[in-house]
Amino acid sequence: MLFQAAAQDSLPGMSFKQLVRQGNKDFKNGYFYDAIRYFDEALKRDSTASEVVLQNGMAHFKIRDYKEALRHFENAAIADENCMGNGLYYYALTQKILGNSNKAIELFNKFIACYKGSDKLLKEWVVADIMGCYDIKSTEDTFVVQPLPAYINSGYSDLSPTLWKNKLFFASIHSDTLVFSKPDTGYKQPFMQLYFSETKDGEWTKPKHFSALNLANKHISNVSFSEDGNRMFFTLCNGELQQNSCAIWSADFEDGEWKNTFELNEKINYPGFSSTHPHLTSLENGKEILWFSSNQPGGLGGFDIWYSEREKGGKFQKAKNAGKIINTSRDEVTPFFEKKTGTLFFSSSGLIGKGGLDVFYARFGEGKFSLPKTLPAPLNSSYDESFYRLTERQKGYFTSNRPGVSSIKSETCCDDIFSFEIKKSIRPWLKVSAVDSNGNFILYTKITIADEAGNVLEEKEKQTLFFQLPANGKYVINATKNGYFNLQNDVYIDAYSSSDTNEIALMMKAVEVNKAFRIADIYFDYNSALLNEDSREALDTLFSLLQQNPKLKIEIGSHTDARGDDDFNLKLSQQRAESVVSYLVEKGIDRTRLSAKGYGKTMLLQDCTSDPDCGIYDCDCHRLNRRTEFIILGG
Repeated sequence: MLFQAAAQDSLPGMSFKQLVRQGNKDFKNGYFYDAIRYFDEALKRDSTASEVVLQNGMAHFKIRDYKEALRHFENAAIADENCMGNGLYYYALTQKILGNSNKAIELFNKFIACYKGSDKLLKEWVVADIMGCYDIKSTEDTFVVQPLPAYINSGYSDLSPTLWKNKLFFASIHSDTLVFSKPDTGYKQPFMQLYFSETKDGEWTKPKHFSALNLANKHISNVSFSEDGNRMFFTLCNGELQQNSCAIWSADFEDGEWKNTFELNEKINYPGFSSTHPHLTSLENGKEILWFSSNQPGGLGGFDIWYSEREKGGKFQKAKNAGKIINTSRDEVTPFFEKKTGTLFFSSSGLIGKGGLDVFYARFGEGKFSLPKTLPAPLNSSYDESFYRLTERQKGYFTSNRPGVSSIKSETCCDDIFSFEIKKSIRPWLKVSAVDSNGNFILYTKITIADEAGNVLEEKEKQTLFFQLPANGKYVINATKNGYFNLQNDVYIDAYSSSDTNEIALMMKAVEVNKAFRIADIYFDYNSALLNEDSREALDTLFSLLQQNPKLKIEIGSHTDARGDDDFNLKLSQQRAESVVSYLVEKGIDRTRLSAKGYGKTMLLQDCTSDPDCGIYDCDCHRLNRRTEFIILGG
């Protein structure tokens, strides 16, 4: 949040209309403090000008001076006898933000009953606003939160806390004086920049300016790092901070320096719109996803959460909107993805929450989101909370403008960085279901829940098992059923209330006897039966399957392509199949459960003679025929 110095004192010579016109102009351009000065002077001339009263309230609301906004909204609502405007709505909303839930409910209901205006969004928003006013049962001591020291939190907003090599990075304008940001004041506007602090004797040191990007004359914020720490993503904004256009940039860490700074292409940064709050993470399947927020076309309104998959060459695919389960017609911002639990954290002003921006979380898997849930107090408040970041297990940082923050202007104008720790007293619930490949429940499945040390906590034969866990942490779930492959899943539970239920669906595959299953990524050197390192890693998946299904008996079948002598290929494929069996036996699988069969080129999947790319040279057709499979013989 920035503050403007007053423009030159020309107010006494301005008429009422000139004051209102200039105030509206400054409001439109984002100079809310100057707009307030003109509106205040105009209202001294005519205190009954209801439109100016309302606009003055909106200007105070924009700078998050809620107490002053409340006074103007109340006056605007009283003056609006026909209930055509939005003064009553914002009067109720501001009461909610200030924590006066009962009064807010009363005013929201009054608004619903009387509103005759045409703003459809207000009619949509008010329903969620009312629901958020009611106390939702939560474990109030889930989080322990505290602000970072005053030498880190400045009088202006301090944003996007994240760790890199044990350093805390964040964005800020570190200044002890009021910042001039309006061009006609003659003051050169300072820029929001990146800072970092290091730990010394368990305490954060005084922040230093991070100048490695050599972008001191730009607004930089919202920094995040890739998991390996070798790529940085950040937001770079041009123009005045009140009316700027933002884009996502990246830089690479090479030879001890940050290099190759560049703006991501239009698949992320849609021309003419803002993209911001980048966060890169990898999923359990190895895919890398860039999460970010943007007001680009294709969204539901305001800023939405978007994501893009990063291809192997480093380029990003066209961004996808996270959809209406996550996004609303208001703002969804500051996404953060926690890989172990597959959870997306983000802040929303449109979902049902305590007020302002609240932090929500939703599970993400196979391209689908679960319904978002809000984090409980004291992490969320009736004010704004954003930039939720887990930096180690059950610890992290977030930002908030709640009363008590370091502010150079009103008590809620600016964001400070807070640390949080999740208490260990939480006892979440686990709901485990066994389903087949069509999503149908599998009756009488033996489901076992064990802790990380292997101690069995619960074991029952059911299609769905409910169990209250002793604490957050890692658990091992096993499911067994005749006619299906045994299944084992390691799950990480990070709940935020003892009423939280984590739902796990175990998809079990039916055992199909005599069906061939191809083992991916099994490669042999030309004319060789020796397994290379990549092939050994691929066989570990088969080893796990056999280990989890101790009654399973299989045949390892090896196939060559069509090139070469028939007898030679039969002999070579037999040797290759036996190499696979030997590896599995070395890993601990009983030899009596395994058989090896070389098929040579007797069972080709495709005729390569008509393929012009084939012949004596290797090709996709030959690679398709050259394979290793396993067939279930029994168990």
